[in-house]
Amino acid sequence: MRPIEFRIYCEQNMEMLKVDYLHFDDKGELWSATSVDDVVPYLENQKDWHLMQYTGLKDKNGSKIFEGDIGWDEHNECWGVVVFDEGKFLYEWENISEDLWEVKGDIEIRGNSHDNPELIGGEAE
Repeated sequence: MRPIEFRIYCEQNMEMLKVDYLHFDDKGELWSATSVDDVVPYLENQKDWHLMQYTGLKDKNGSKIFEGDIGWDEHNECWGVVVFDEGKFLYEWENISEDLWEVKGDIEIRGNSHDNPELIGGEAE
């Protein structure tokens, strides 16, 4: 069984936060999140918060892969982004979607879609 982990990107503070607990209201909507450091505030404006789940997979360097991560695929010489769609994690690049399980060992995570949007469609370093 894979570990269930989340992180939240806060647009207001422009930072990625590790999440240890998620709290939901009576309607089942995400209400707040807490971390070991107690730094995640209540989610008053949910448009400013982006919740991303750990895929349970690691890239070729052993880095955890989360939704929204951007990777470089040396084999195909292209950037791609990790998305969750129709019940599975996909790696999308150049209008192609591949099952993340099939390509995880070929990619190297270099950033995420919130901190490094310039990587999508970018060049290799």
